[in-house]
Amino acid sequence: MISSPPLNTLDQIFKDRRFMVPMYQRPFSWTVEDVSELWLDINKNKPPYFLGILFFQKKEGNETFMVVDGQQRLATLLLLLRSAVEVLGKDDELGKELQTKYINQKGWGEEEAEFTLTLSERDKYNFSTLLSDTIYLPPMLSPKEKKGRKIRRRSSPAKLKNVKDFFLQQMRDLMDQHGKEGIVSLIKNKVLTVNFIEVQVDSDSDVYTLMKSLIPSAKEK
Repeated sequence: MISSPPLNTLDQIFKDRRFMVPMYQRPFSWTVEDVSELWLDINKNKPPYFLGILFFQKKEGNETFMVVDGQQRLATLLLLLRSAVEVLGKDDELGKELQTKYINQKGWGEEEAEFTLTLSERDKYNFSTLLSDTIYLPPMLSPKEKKGRKIRRRSSPAKLKNVKDFFLQQMRDLMDQHGKEGIVSLIKNKVLTVNFIEVQVDSDSDVYTLMKSLIPSAKEK
């Protein structure tokens, strides 16, 4: 069963929630060309900008939402927010809010903050490093395990870094041209107000059916 879809902003999507990309999902694949198109669309269109449908699955007893479709968009927007944090500076009020409210949240009663979005095994360490001041390294693998993973790693780490580097340059340019106010206005008025239709998929069979319908698509939006 698929629940009726609400229309939510990025702020509402990320607020007090955590997401995980399951192992069956392909690695992060968006290029600088893809994100530059997104950047232009967010900037030139009157807010709120509609960015499509997100499909999540939440299993009973687990507070984390599994991302069935939407990995590329959510990961890209988090890299955009982190780039704003780094250009604004760690002590900036908005920078602190973006980091603790959207990127690396601490839930009620939790001692340590956790990332809002965790990518699959192939990308999660590099992605977490790009979203923080800490270097996250994967566990040491045996020679047999390394051999089994060689083909699967592909080029996601470079793509993630290239996307962040692109946003860092855009944020620096914005700071040079319009000062801190330019970044604050962009983030509050255009990025956090981006709209999605959110659909929650209940059962594994629904996920399977949905994924079959998405496979012919050349790119996940």
